[in-house]
Amino acid sequence: PLDYDKVKTGFASACQAMVTIPLQYARKGENKAFWGMHDISVRTALPKDIMTMAMPYTLFEEICIQAPQSFLITEKWKQIEKRI
Repeated sequence: PLDYDKVKTGFASACQAMVTIPLQYARKGENKAFWGMHDISVRTALPKDIMTMAMPYTLFEEICIQAPQSFLITEKWKQIEKRI
């Protein structure tokens, strides 16, 4: 909860954002996610409301374990969920 640096972003190609950078994090033992698809050459091929969030599997497991104690169980989230 005190690590505010779990999600990184930056200009990267689609394959870097979805594979290379998260793989580098995994190899270094860093549980960080990369928010991507900012590459202008790929943006034209995607729906306007699609982005990517790629991460090492260990981070995904950590998120799943902590989900029952997260904002996902609050009344506010239930209100937002109805809008989605």
